[in-house]
Amino acid sequence: MKFKDLLVDYMRASKNGDAWTSQMYDRIVGSQPVDIRIALVASISEVVEENQGTDWQMLIPPIAFDIEHRVVSTAALDLAVLMPLDEGDELTGPIKGVGH
Repeated sequence: MKFKDLLVDYMRASKNGDAWTSQMYDRIVGSQPVDIRIALVASISEVVEENQGTDWQMLIPPIAFDIEHRVVSTAALDLAVLMPLDEGDELTGPIKGVGH
């Protein structure tokens, strides 16, 4: 599967809800090498940043379901930085990210 197709499928799945995205990500872990999964997280993070953090939930499946620490830590750091702030609290991302 081409990377662009993988990204498009993941974005489409994320619009259908968390359960669908989790199933899609589980298949990605089983079929794609680590470098592709890191690139996928980077692309997801770009979309989240472009949308001013509104799609931050798309970063949860890589954190919750990936088995490679490099992928998990990249997604977790991006989530902590990109999540919209609650009432200007700069710790919103780290605190909410831990809760998911």
